[in-house]
Amino acid sequence: MSSFIDFSFVFSNEIYKKDELRYQKNLINFFGVFVLIFAIIILYLVGNPGYQRPPDNQIEHVPLAD
Repeated sequence: MSSFIDFSFVFSNEIYKKDELRYQKNLINFFGVFVLIFAIIILYLVGNPGYQRPPDNQIEHVPLAD
C-alpha cells in the first residue's frame, strides 16, 4: 500500500504542475486544520467536568399519580 501511495504521489507531480493545484491543496489543508481544531475543542469540552450538565432536579420527576 505504501508503494502505491508513493507511486501515485510521484505520478501526480509529473502530470500536474505544482502551481496548478495550489488552491485545492491550500483548501484541503485549511479544512484539515479546521477539523483538527474542532476535534480538540470538542474533546476539551467533553473531558472537562466544569462543562458537564448539572444534575436534574428530583422534584420535576415526581409522578403525578400514585
